[in-house]
Amino acid sequence: MKRLWLAALIILSAVSCASVDTSATVSVTGSSSVMMDPDILRFSVTASALSESTEEARSIASGMIESAVTILGEYGIADENLITAYISVSPEYSWKDGESVLAGQRAVYTLEATLRSIPDAADLFSRLSSIDGIEIGQISADKEDKRAETMKARSLAVEDAYSKAYVYANAAGYMLGDLISISDSSPSSAYASPALYEMASPKSGGMEYYPGKISVSDEVHAVYSLSR
Repeated sequence: MKRLWLAALIILSAVSCASVDTSATVSVTGSSSVMMDPDILRFSVTASALSESTEEARSIASGMIESAVTILGEYGIADENLITAYISVSPEYSWKDGESVLAGQRAVYTLEATLRSIPDAADLFSRLSSIDGIEIGQISADKEDKRAETMKARSLAVEDAYSKAYVYANAAGYMLGDLISISDSSPSSAYASPALYEMASPKSGGMEYYPGKISVSDEVHAVYSLSR
């Protein structure tokens, strides 16, 4: 009976020891960013008109947008590259002698457009700006097909994770072992540098546009085993 009790104790001790994972690991996050040249521009065109009546304000704003759409079409921006983003007609008030008085009805119409020829941007913006009451905003540069850059960013993120793990392992007096797991730490994301444009000299009568570079980034989480 005593032998059976001793054998059971040994088995229980072995199971208990086996359930405790004493292996050393290192957990790291790798990240990367790949720069590229943009090939498309996204921007908004907003028409704003104030008039005594709702119908008149709406008619004026619609006419401004129609003129803008005509210009956009001359630069290859077809209907499929236009989105009606916002329409609003509401009363507008102003202060007079300490009182709020009705100034009229404000109509606002916003389109979002995509331009696939960045060299045309400066001339296009100049043309649009010639329409009184038109505002150009939310300009962002992008690249339509970023698959190659995205794959490169992911690969570099994995390499960065390995490099970090190797340094940490050596600094702690260990040797870097096998990869245990790897997973996305965050979805791939693209970042566009702020798009810039400025008025050119009076002699040229136009605008200058500087799209700059854009980037795509990625991040992975990896766990490696360590050994002495």
